[in-house]
Amino acid sequence: MVTWLNPLAQNTGDSKTNNKQIVGVPPWATDFLFDWHPKYLHGVAFNTNIHYNSKRAANVFNTAWASEYVTLDLGVRYSTKLCDHQLVFRGGVNNVTDENYWSSVFSKSSAGAVQGASNVAVAGAPRTWHITASIYF
Repeated sequence: MVTWLNPLAQNTGDSKTNNKQIVGVPPWATDFLFDWHPKYLHGVAFNTNIHYNSKRAANVFNTAWASEYVTLDLGVRYSTKLCDHQLVFRGGVNNVTDENYWSSVFSKSSAGAVQGASNVAVAGAPRTWHITASIYF
């Protein structure tokens, strides 16, 4: 999936914020998800997700920016039967490269004209490992 936007604030009532990029909205965002089931490994599947966000405005005046980032997730799963019930084991690593990034950036004022309005940035998750098992009844 590839998304392109032209996120401009219009008719804000303030010439300092009019036609500026909207806080936290990247013009480009992509997610490429691959799920591979090799026929020679019955029940095994591998998956990966590459996630990209372009740089985003960090304030309504467009004088500060959150950097672009790319994260990579890798996973594997094994599906089998146990007593006529499907059993699935999953494991993976999110943010394999341990990228430091801002996952969300937003302003507490939509127009930016409010005195004392502040901005908020949320740090993205570090490298995370996960293992799960599911049984379907």
